[in-house]
Amino acid sequence: MVASVGCYIKSCQRKVHFPSYCKDHSPTQSLPVSASVNEPMSCSVCLDPIEPVLSYSILKCPACHGSWFHRDCVQNQAHSAAMFFFRCTLCNNKDMFQQEMLRMGVHIPERDASWELEENAYGELLQVYQHCDAKKCLSHNGRTCSSRTGWFQILRCALCGSSGTHRKCASLKLDETNWACEDCAAAVDGTASLARHTDSPQPGGQRRSRSSKRSLTLTPRQSPIVCKRPFLLGGSAREILQELASQTSQHQLSMPVVVNGNKVLEAAMELVKRSDFNPSHALAVRFTSSKHNSSPDTCPGNTRHFLRLLVQQLQNTVFEGPDGAKTLTLNARVGRCATSLEDVLIFATSADVVPAVGFRPSPTLSFLHPLDPAGAFPMSQPSSNRLLLPVVPSYQAFKKHMEYAVCQLTVLQSI
Repeated sequence: MVASVGCYIKSCQRKVHFPSYCKDHSPTQSLPVSASVNEPMSCSVCLDPIEPVLSYSILKCPACHGSWFHRDCVQNQAHSAAMFFFRCTLCNNKDMFQQEMLRMGVHIPERDASWELEENAYGELLQVYQHCDAKKCLSHNGRTCSSRTGWFQILRCALCGSSGTHRKCASLKLDETNWACEDCAAAVDGTASLARHTDSPQPGGQRRSRSSKRSLTLTPRQSPIVCKRPFLLGGSAREILQELASQTSQHQLSMPVVVNGNKVLEAAMELVKRSDFNPSHALAVRFTSSKHNSSPDTCPGNTRHFLRLLVQQLQNTVFEGPDGAKTLTLNARVGRCATSLEDVLIFATSADVVPAVGFRPSPTLSFLHPLDPAGAFPMSQPSSNRLLLPVVPSYQAFKKHMEYAVCQLTVLQSI
């Protein structure tokens, strides 16, 4: 059979059997100057040694330039992974990798991956653990035999599912269905230890059985949260609080809070606005009034007094309602910064909505001279719908001055 199809390059006179490039004009890859090749190299698919010289049989990833392949290996990977899962085995790039491999003549089937097409490919996921792990199995039919109901029904651990026991071997009642293995029960009780995994006889000649009876109803003493500090359970309330205070105060970062007089709410708002604010850090409160000047920054009394005053001011300003009422009204405008477009619109034009026919005259924007002493804050001329903005060195300063100007107007309008 004589080849009748010309090379993809029109000026080339070579003939091939299928639409393709000839040997001289086939696409090639190049290695960037900045990319360094550290020998020895290995194929990223078969892991066999590979010579890092680009050729027809040696390809590389265009994204990371560090993953090299045999052409046969990357073709086999493409046949297995197909279009939806075919990607670089090193950098996990998909789009650039597939485009480059298609350009280099690697066929990528447009179908699902081969492991997705196998019949019962995930059948093992439907299998459940079916084995009695008791020290002494009482079943005459063996540890793997399980009846549908009754004493010799295998119950799996309700926490891990990877351990089981016959109901008879664990001395469980016929109506009990919840059981936990020894490892999971020890983890829940807070008595698990990574250093001890051998079964040792217990006092009195009794051996702790893996299939010992365990109840999954967690009492407060069995709670995982409480059991992280099991030595606190036997102490008094004062000892527990002292131990908790020492645990939380060790190596804990603190955030300084300076309160000017009784302006506790303002200090709290400035605190939460800080970019480095972290609610998990402790507070180092310092009052500038003479009443609290003698207290150090980290004095717990300052923090307690600060939080007590903050709660009082929140109740008096943020929430509205009679004393003793169970339902209070939230005043959302307390402490609100005027950063919305509606507030800026009111500041510039004295109108809270845009008229249907538009503004007359049209709104204009001007800038104040930076050397003008009065030009540090925004100004407005509502009669001409004109907004005058200051020229400041940073956005934070501009935002602060803008909020101050609009807030002042809001306060004056409310008087």
